[in-house]
Amino acid sequence: MTEAFELPEPSADARVAILSRTLRVQRGRRVMRRAAGIAIVAVAYAAGFATPRTAPGASVPQAPVIEKQGPARGPEGGSPDQERRAILEATNLELAGMLRARGDRLTERGDIESALRCYRQLLKIPQSGDPKAEAGDSWLLAALRRGKG
Repeated sequence: MTEAFELPEPSADARVAILSRTLRVQRGRRVMRRAAGIAIVAVAYAAGFATPRTAPGASVPQAPVIEKQGPARGPEGGSPDQERRAILEATNLELAGMLRARGDRLTERGDIESALRCYRQLLKIPQSGDPKAEAGDSWLLAALRRGKG
């Protein structure tokens, strides 16, 4: 009974034909996988490259880089805590100046949302000056200061 279900051995030509078809399919699949991987990388690169252009005014000035300090000085140069406080205050003043200038430019251009973002960050920075409105404040910054204080 098992003889009825036995398949004949394929000929050498049939084996070569089946092998060539199989190899063609496998090569095609390999090429498609590589092409899909390259396409995904290209789309991700293009999206990362285009992101800053799709969100105008969303860039925020970066904080200044604080250089590595030397060894702590003795009593003649001040304490390390005083030096750290002085550097932090200077850094805060620089950052506040950058945020204020950026907010003023954005206010002049009419980009109120981005200007508000800059001014809000400016108001979060601890400053040694008076938090009340200053003479050079734009109308938007003055309104934010009044609302905060």
